[in-house]
Amino acid sequence: MLIGHSYGGLCAQHFARSHPFMINALLLVDSTSVNLHRLDDLMLPVMDAEDDAAWLETCRIYSGKTSEELKDVIAPGCVLGLPTLLNEKLEDFQWNPLMYAAMYSEVTWWKEDAMIMKNGPGFPQIPLTVVARDKEYVIRQEDGLPEWEKRIFETLWEKLMYEQSELTDDSRFIIAEESGHAVHLDRPDVVVEAFHHLAEKVHLNEGAG
Repeated sequence: MLIGHSYGGLCAQHFARSHPFMINALLLVDSTSVNLHRLDDLMLPVMDAEDDAAWLETCRIYSGKTSEELKDVIAPGCVLGLPTLLNEKLEDFQWNPLMYAAMYSEVTWWKEDAMIMKNGPGFPQIPLTVVARDKEYVIRQEDGLPEWEKRIFETLWEKLMYEQSELTDDSRFIIAEESGHAVHLDRPDVVVEAFHHLAEKVHLNEGAG
């Protein structure tokens, strides 16, 4: 069983297509869609001004720094509710230059990667659960973006999430209420429940087989 969040969801989908006999179930958590390019066609002037170029350049610069140098420019992040040990691991992760090298590669090539997936092997008929963020929760957040732009963007994002649930005949689509993109942090209970539900389906399928 694989769980994939965000870009990791795209990687998990690629694995399922490429190695259908090595996977029994898939859980996608607000996963990147192979059709994410459709968001680029939206006319959203404020959101469009925040393109990937600046973030890519930041990732490129950070990837050439040492962990100690990154500590001087990136404030430690702390997730409320997580044990101290896990927060320390998250801090070490955000100060790892390899993470920024990976992010630079992912953002640079994801559209080409998506096209390779779409033109490659089909998706296997395995149990699938897609967990999407709460559109209304995201729209309510105070982030300086126009509400009408966020509503258009989030409506299409939710549609892309739902379309992923149509990859198989044995699927479930869940909206994690009161969660943003980091569903695993905002609503870990939803992710855990979805995992156990899939694990039970795999168990029953193996028993039937």
